[in-house]
Amino acid sequence: MNMIETFNLSITTLNKSFLEEQSLYLLFTYLDQLGWLIASGEYSDGKDFKRWVDTYCDLSNMRFTSVDLWNTRCSFLHMGTAEHKHFDNSKHFRLAFYQNTDLTENEIIAQEVKYPRPTKIVDVASFYNCINNGINKFLDALEQDPELRLKVLEKSNKRNVLERPV
Repeated sequence: MNMIETFNLSITTLNKSFLEEQSLYLLFTYLDQLGWLIASGEYSDGKDFKRWVDTYCDLSNMRFTSVDLWNTRCSFLHMGTAEHKHFDNSKHFRLAFYQNTDLTENEIIAQEVKYPRPTKIVDVASFYNCINNGINKFLDALEQDPELRLKVLEKSNKRNVLERPV
């Protein structure tokens, strides 16, 4: 719970301080760690990231897939760009984020044509809500699934990277 609370507080604080890009960096890192918590092995990879998103987040209204999100994560975290070396514009979408603007579906489509093809623009508030709903679903799954809870607790105990002196 501490991990979830501190990530949520940090992401919200950055976003409200108009540090939207840094907020997104932290959100992608957060999703990486959530994916690791459910990974079957000691380490995680993109499959675990996408599996966490697909299992706990309802992307049906988001206009992108977990694959698009993973590609964006790789591009954004490693290079601060919208594409990376494995990006294939014949099957992937770039994601461009916006916030504090209400756009109709037609306005969204009109904005997307201003970007290199293929790009989907994403409302940050809707994205954050989607992830937060996924986190609530994940917490419910932890309560209902003792095996998952044990796995997550074991991995959580390894997170003592920054220990406070007693």
